Amino acid sequence: MSPRRSLLAALLVAGSLLTGGALPLAAEPAQAPEAFVDRFGEQAVAALAATKDDPAARRQRFAELMEGDVDMPRIAALVLGRAWRAADPEERARFTKVFQEHLIATYSRRFDTYAGERLEVGGQTEAGDDVLVNSRVTPKSGEPIDVVWRLREKDDRWRIIDASVAGVSMVVTWRNEFAAVIEREGLDGLIRRLEEQAGS
Repeated sequence: MSPRRSLLAALLVAGSLLTGGALPLAAEPAQAPEAFVDRFGEQAVAALAATKDDPAARRQRFAELMEGDVDMPRIAALVLGRAWRAADPEERARFTKVFQEHLIATYSRRFDTYAGERLEVGGQTEAGDDVLVNSRVTPKSGEPIDVVWRLREKDDRWRIIDASVAGVSMVVTWRNEFAAVIEREGLDGLIRRLEEQAGS
């Protein structure tokens, strides 16, 4: 997979993650996970298209609508791993907040590469407490890219806790990126770095 297609797929997935709260969904666990992801993806793509030419509005929309169908505290815990378990409540809250701001700042700057990719859903499997939903991102040119969504029930709703692009977990990618910083500078150093990047 070329770097450009990998980036486009990652951006579409991240955009879906970041805009998940933008439109209310009937996301009760009784709803089939495939149907949840299908509708979620369609509405996320529509949100991306609507803000494509207005970066300031896009970032503001991400900031306002982050809460919803994505379990950010769970994602933050998975990303930090052992560092999360060792952190106190204040550190956990600081990291979750700045990690969310980091994602908004990073991906909202890059959405000018979005070019009308389509998300097609097909098939699901159980994975312990989670459900994995298979999908495929189809660009206007080039070959499709497989994306697998990991859902977990929380507060009687399905929530997205990870997405794997062409077999690569976004949570694992972030965990590996942050682990090196934590090893050198500690969790506080990572948080400071993210705060600086989000504010730039």
